[in-house]
Amino acid sequence: EDQKMAEQISILDENEALKLLSSLNISCETISHVPAFTVQEQEEVHKSNPVLVEKYGGLLTKNLFLRDKKHGLFLITTEASKDINMKDIASILKLSGANLRFGDEDLLLEKLGVKKGSV
Repeated sequence: EDQKMAEQISILDENEALKLLSSLNISCETISHVPAFTVQEQEEVHKSNPVLVEKYGGLLTKNLFLRDKKHGLFLITTEASKDINMKDIASILKLSGANLRFGDEDLLLEKLGVKKGSV
């Protein structure tokens, strides 16, 4: 059932995403801010919104778009300040013999429809 839903979902605009969440009885609150595509831009958003940070907490994150010839593609989200070791990620994911590398910008655009810095 989850796979079927995932196949039906394409890129949604904000209203479509909110309608989908509502139809699944998932409550949410929308907080608007300037786009933040990099960790540095996230830091500026945090600094300029201390009330939101105090109310909701939160963690600065980074997304890693990774590929491996044998195991496929992965999108990993981690704390922005963490150093990442690809062998450790492969081990955590139980990917025997993996050779994880960053996916290039062309692959990112092809698979996720976004440019580097937008994930």
